[in-house]
Amino acid sequence: MKYIIFHVEGGAGKNIMATAVVKAIKKQHPDREIIVVASHLPIFINNPHVYRVYPLGQTPYFYEDFIRGKDTLIFKTDPYLHEPFINKKTHCIESWCAQNDIEYNGEKPEIALTEQEENEMSTMLSKWNKPIFLIQTHGGGDHQDFSQSWIRDMPNNLITPIIEAFQSEYKIIHLRYENQPAIPNVDFVASPKIRDLCAIVKLSHNRVFMDSFAQHASMVFEKKSTVIWPVDKVSQLGYQFHHNIISEYTPNKTHLIDYYLSEDDIVGQPHMCPFPRGEKIFDENEVIESIKSTDESSNFVPFTPPKGNKPIISESCPSCPPEKDEKDEDPYMDTMTMSDRTQVFVDGIKEGAVNPYEKQTGPV
Repeated sequence: MKYIIFHVEGGAGKNIMATAVVKAIKKQHPDREIIVVASHLPIFINNPHVYRVYPLGQTPYFYEDFIRGKDTLIFKTDPYLHEPFINKKTHCIESWCAQNDIEYNGEKPEIALTEQEENEMSTMLSKWNKPIFLIQTHGGGDHQDFSQSWIRDMPNNLITPIIEAFQSEYKIIHLRYENQPAIPNVDFVASPKIRDLCAIVKLSHNRVFMDSFAQHASMVFEKKSTVIWPVDKVSQLGYQFHHNIISEYTPNKTHLIDYYLSEDDIVGQPHMCPFPRGEKIFDENEVIESIKSTDESSNFVPFTPPKGNKPIISESCPSCPPEKDEKDEDPYMDTMTMSDRTQVFVDGIKEGAVNPYEKQTGPV
């Protein structure tokens, strides 16, 4: 058996882009089995082009099994260090292919979700019985040096107008880590399961994102979204499929002392921020109109719980418990019968410090 080892480092968004590279690799090398070693393994699960997937740092006997004495090609490159990418000539996916002598023909990312994965998230989202609006304001991992990256995160003065414009029509859900800045009175998803988050993206009815995993996941499922770019990197990391809105401002002079080969310091060193103090770098009306144009709420089907279900055994059966009157039923009891997996996910959805599934208010 012949193999290709494809090594992928970086964040979830970069791993999603890597799935497009996998597709291109398989087209050029259909006779080889692709083994992915990745920092976000779940993104590659069930990928039809992948033979095996391993998490970084957990590869016992890997050399003996797949390299020593084997016909194996090794693709371990970083597209962020590719000259055409650095100079904004090519997209990350195209650079990644070029580094490994793979022909690029516009392949797009893909994530293979199962029907059951989607059903689990559909059940969870049906609790609100409204179209779902997703917003991602901050990217990166859960251990950033700074609370906000001016390079890619959504400016605070843009968030409130967006929420006010759409909160009556949709159930707004904020995609973020627990330690990232919150939006007052907006529920957030803090699930560690990236596949669950991708399923929510697929099931959503409108979206506004910055450059992070969610805009890549939206491309996977062809969910046109509004994407905010404080610094223009659309040609390198974005997709023309989306509505990309780039900031407009007259930059302040700052010393770019910490940049080396490129301006890819996505954490955003505060002392290099060029934005004019107190000024808006986005036209909020343009953003709101863009979001309106991607509305999919017409596809929303309200959830109607079944009523008046009766046992199939005769009502005269003495062992049958009396049927409860609907007005006496506890509307919160249905959450107690959800699968453990969904319950764990629901526990990660919070309204500020309040659990929306508790009848009383208080800390989670």
